[in-house]
Amino acid sequence: MITLRYLIVCVLLCCAWSCKQYDYIDIEGVEIISLPTCLAFNEASYIAQNDTEMNTLLRQAYDSIACDYLPLAYLKVPDISFEERSLLAQRTRLAACSVFYEYEVKADVKSRRYIYNIYARKNGDCSQIHEQYHWISLPKIPQNYTVSFQITEI
Repeated sequence: MITLRYLIVCVLLCCAWSCKQYDYIDIEGVEIISLPTCLAFNEASYIAQNDTEMNTLLRQAYDSIACDYLPLAYLKVPDISFEERSLLAQRTRLAACSVFYEYEVKADVKSRRYIYNIYARKNGDCSQIHEQYHWISLPKIPQNYTVSFQITEI
């Protein structure tokens, strides 16, 4: 009887766990984006859903001295079709000799939330600080979804 009860509990736990896995959908078509390094951003994360948000972000981040006095209009920025795509960014600041990154975006259907995961693999025990923004372009985020950002050291 105890064995049967144990088996039923195990089956129920497995069913609950496997159902929970289907709440997340891997987002395909994620592209890494490079922005000029002379842009000085202040916030830890950014979301741009249209050209106006992108242009506002660039104007706020533009530093004419760091950009060698090159006018903002002449900086090379990626051409993103905001009718079809969204832009996300997250800053990381880690101490290590070197850092390698992997990226993943999932959609949590129940919570109506996109999760931008950055996996950071630190190499070496150095005090050198590696700070950078991780910009990605992905298929358009639905209007009724929020975005959360996660950094995981692996």
